[in-house]
Amino acid sequence: MNTRVFRPWVVLICILLTPATLFAEVTAQRTVENFVTAFNEQDVEAMLNLATDDVVWMSVAGESIGVEANGSQALKAAMGDYFSSHPGSYSKIRQIQSSGPWVTTLEHAGREVDGQFKGQCAYAMYQLKEGLIKSVWYFSAHTCEPTPG
Repeated sequence: MNTRVFRPWVVLICILLTPATLFAEVTAQRTVENFVTAFNEQDVEAMLNLATDDVVWMSVAGESIGVEANGSQALKAAMGDYFSSHPGSYSKIRQIQSSGPWVTTLEHAGREVDGQFKGQCAYAMYQLKEGLIKSVWYFSAHTCEPTPG
């Protein structure tokens, strides 16, 4: 095979496929950002619209993984309970990155206390399937490092 003819095709294919990959990663990040926005608005229905029917929400603490919600109805109940017991809570995404169906965030979750946002940071890993959140792993909270600047 003549490599001079083959190489331009390889380059062309890579160029054509790159935007699709970047678009998918931007879309995945936007889905997670919208999910966090719905959380902040305490809009459980909007959260469910961004998740699969068989969504699984897990908490990770050290070497233990606990299933907090298995399925959209369980997530609906869990979020309802959470919002009832933590009124005014919201989360700020401090960092976000994605690769394929995976999105990781560093979230600063908490609420306003005396005019100041008080909370802790935690990492979360989201797995998407067909543009919807399929699984969430929420890791143990820790003290946030100061934001640079």
